[in-house]
Amino acid sequence: MTDSKSRALASRRAQLSPAQRARLEQRLRGRATPASHDRIGDRIGRRAPDGPAPLSFSQARLWFLQQLEPENPFYNESVCVRLLGPLDRGALTQALAAVVERHEMLRTRLYDEGGVPVQVVEPTGAIPVAIDALGHLPEAEREAELQRRALAFARTPVALDKGPLVRARLTELAPQHHVFHLSMHHVVADGWSLMRFIQEMGLLYEATVAGTTVDLPRPEVRYRDFAVWQR
Repeated sequence: MTDSKSRALASRRAQLSPAQRARLEQRLRGRATPASHDRIGDRIGRRAPDGPAPLSFSQARLWFLQQLEPENPFYNESVCVRLLGPLDRGALTQALAAVVERHEMLRTRLYDEGGVPVQVVEPTGAIPVAIDALGHLPEAEREAELQRRALAFARTPVALDKGPLVRARLTELAPQHHVFHLSMHHVVADGWSLMRFIQEMGLLYEATVAGTTVDLPRPEVRYRDFAVWQR
């Protein structure tokens, strides 16, 4: 490290409060432990009522945009997962419902209450799985038709006030070759949470098929609590 950088770091360190300097020393020694008040769950806590709650700022933007263009599918988050081998459709449906049940944000819909948009959580996580079959088509045509239908599914507009905001479809290409399509509106999910959804669903599916259970941590904060805290 050059002398100029050393002097700059020393100057910045001198400006720290005693508590900040102690925390820095702990981190440098690898002994830092997050304080309880640093946890997002402790900062936010349970704030929202069990009924309708206000929208977060990002939800309000998406709500406004849909009022302008109700048929706009640009904010649909979609993914397709190819499943090879024997498939237990019942276990797949159970795993899907279990993930939606775990995260109440996935059971949320938005609607207008006296001129003010609010969010409300549905009590059940049951999501219907539309079944599609392409095995009757010549093999050379299946992939092209799969792509066409997957694109149409991803572009289907979602009514935020009616829901569900999570939709699923299972396409069978052959007895041991399926494609699972998942689509969620951006008002309840983003790219990261979409991948987390698939990971949790895979773990729950495997446990259901094996007749075991999987211990997944409960979400610390409800999104509606975050919306109340943010506002």
